[in-house]
Amino acid sequence: MSYELFGGDKMQSHDIVIIGGGTAGLSAALEARKLGISDIVIIERENELGGILNRYIHDGFTCDDSKEKITGPEYAYKFIKNINEHEISYKLNTTVLSMTKDKVITAVNDEDGLFEINAKAVILASGACDKRKEILEMPMNKAAGIYTAEAVQKFINFHGCMPGKNIIVYGSNDSGLIVSRRITLEGSHVTAVVEKMPYLRGHQENLSECLDYFNIPLLLGYTIKEIKGKNRVEQVTLSKVDKYGNILEGCDISYDCDTIVLSMGLTPENNISKDAGIIMSSSGGPRVDEKLETSIDGIFACGNAVYVHDEVKEVKDDGCIAGRNAALY
Repeated sequence: MSYELFGGDKMQSHDIVIIGGGTAGLSAALEARKLGISDIVIIERENELGGILNRYIHDGFTCDDSKEKITGPEYAYKFIKNINEHEISYKLNTTVLSMTKDKVITAVNDEDGLFEINAKAVILASGACDKRKEILEMPMNKAAGIYTAEAVQKFINFHGCMPGKNIIVYGSNDSGLIVSRRITLEGSHVTAVVEKMPYLRGHQENLSECLDYFNIPLLLGYTIKEIKGKNRVEQVTLSKVDKYGNILEGCDISYDCDTIVLSMGLTPENNISKDAGIIMSSSGGPRVDEKLETSIDGIFACGNAVYVHDEVKEVKDDGCIAGRNAALY
């Protein structure tokens, strides 16, 4: 896909361009700067650096230099402080539209308009997004009140808005467990966390701290059969499933609710990689070698853009490897 640039020549050039300003991208930038690369720019679509860390305000993050437990925004702040101290450039509120195999990036923002960047090396650190396929397969209707867990975290933590008062959470991964606790702490009621699998998909520690502590029921082996409501969600019907995911007749349960939160898990954000012709892996992200270089020379990928990691430290380490090898490239 090609885009016509407005306002004449808007081609910029940089040694390293990092797409994504979360843990992986910030770690990569700092590592490359440590190796002497000064011409680095980070492109971030949100209005501040930090990525998904900014949505998680629970104290589940540990500093490298101490055992102190801090929140996601505090963890991000330590990176951002280093970025500013090293005078690493970044563009906020900037959306990358495309990238070619020759490392020409087309992006847009309010300040520069539509512009292009010619990069010597690119690091893809765009993170992950909600699994769209699973969401599209849900038995939806047009009623309001159906959100993803990531959207709810943003509503509550960024904007101070509650999605509803009586809520069903579908999905028992860590994101679903954590958002259930967050909703409860803010005064709304989580009727149950529903999981299609016959087992918990999140960590046992989060089950204890997020559900058991607040007496939130966990229903294993159930799926959403029907969502009722004209303008707003009013009721959800759950069906028991066997170990193969087949619905068992006569085992339905209905709950009144005004909101359904879908926590279907995350998958690498990979549209830019596909458009550039990068070979993809079964994880949903680019296929990379031991240097975290993709199938295109000089384009590296790290963090959740490659595969969804369990720990933020793993994402940070990934970023360091990509930053180091991009600098050497």
